Amino acid sequence: MKLKFVILILLINALSSVYCRDFSAFRKDFESALDKSLIR
Repeated sequence: MKLKFVILILLINALSSVYCRDFSAFRKDFESALDKSLIR
């Protein structure tokens, strides 16, 4: 479970540099996805 979270964080760091302009929208999507995964 924690390993998945770490991988997600690394993905976010990598993608944030690529999607720097759309990062706020991307982050909202990530947070909503994270909320869904935490509910499970």
